[in-house]
Amino acid sequence: TTMMGATLPILCQALTAERARIGTVFGTLYGVNTLGAVLGVVAAGFWLIPLFGLPATVQGAAWLNLAACPWVQ
Repeated sequence: TTMMGATLPILCQALTAERARIGTVFGTLYGVNTLGAVLGVVAAGFWLIPLFGLPATVQGAAWLNLAACPWVQ
């Protein structure tokens, strides 16, 4: 959770050259993040869990979270 939560502020800082645009950049990133969360829940609930089972789906999500972590790369 900490690694996932840290990516949004880090991305916002990296993508914002001028301070006046930080709200727009943060809002856009937050919206894309929310859309990704919704798509992930729909995919897990309707396709991934029925296809692979709960343990494999959770393990796959954990690996994807590690791959997205800025400190791991």
